[in-house]
Amino acid sequence: YHRAFDRALIYLDESLRMQINPAKERELISANLAGGIAEFMAVLNSRVHLPTDRTQWPTPAIIQAANIFRGIP
Repeated sequence: YHRAFDRALIYLDESLRMQINPAKERELISANLAGGIAEFMAVLNSRVHLPTDRTQWPTPAIIQAANIFRGIP
């Protein structure tokens, strides 16, 4: 999932859950590269594991800015 995150296929939403980038999903489907996407997506929408220290958690503003920078709606 790290590689998928790095390539903007998945992203973190403001509630700290992994989501699929619909634009990237469409790209994979149109290129006939979506084999296994259902299994891949099965674990999405789950909350990521975070450090115990809440001061190390990303803030909603940082998540939103990162998603905008990466072109994620």
